[in-house]
Amino acid sequence: MFPPLYLATLMSAISLILTLPLGLWVISTQQYRVAASGMAATVYISLFPTVLGFWLWYSGTARTSGGEASVFMAVLPISALVLSALFLGETITSWHLVGILLVVGGIAISVGPNPAGK
Repeated sequence: MFPPLYLATLMSAISLILTLPLGLWVISTQQYRVAASGMAATVYISLFPTVLGFWLWYSGTARTSGGEASVFMAVLPISALVLSALFLGETITSWHLVGILLVVGGIAISVGPNPAGK
């Protein structure tokens, strides 16, 4: 098993290798200015959600089974909804609440007792 930091670094390096030729082509064929805020945003997105996110994901999956990890994947839409409401002022509608109930119900079914006793 590979360490989580190694896997996160490997995934980021592969992404860099795959996107670098296109980026160099764009730089060589078009004239534009790079704002400091744009560069800062690029560095932030590269480090925190990407590298740190991969590292946390691989660290978590090394400590749990695939079945347990998949349950947490189901929570992602709920957390995205709550965070968008808190930080972006998005409105939570009744359809969102129905979706939350479906996700929570699915999680309850998946972690609940197995009626077949297996």
